[in-house]
Amino acid sequence: MSVVLIVEDELLEQEFLKSVVQDELMPEDTLLACETGVEAVELAKQNRPDIIIMDVRIPELDGISAIEEIRKFLPDACISVLTAYSDFAYAQKAVSMRVFEYLLKPIKPTDFKQVFCRMMDEIARRQE
Repeated sequence: MSVVLIVEDELLEQEFLKSVVQDELMPEDTLLACETGVEAVELAKQNRPDIIIMDVRIPELDGISAIEEIRKFLPDACISVLTAYSDFAYAQKAVSMRVFEYLLKPIKPTDFKQVFCRMMDEIARRQE
């Protein structure tokens, strides 16, 4: 059983991500979504997701800071960043926090699905 958390403040984008992810999940898996960094940290504490898709520019607590907080109690979570901001400093910080992928919006559904499936494979490999 996997738990997936999507953190995206643009609702249309969040719905797109949820629809792609839902197609890949098993019935016993859990899909959570939220819009702010503070919500992301709280949901991660409560549900301990295996996979997190995180936007960078989100309300209350930016995605990079949220990842820093989450890494304190979920050091092995498989986290990918999906953002419209190609700022090298964000990417550099994300890499230092061992993100799985740093993806730029807009992203094609097939490309996102590929990355998500690789994340699922990584989690499955670790659980063996």
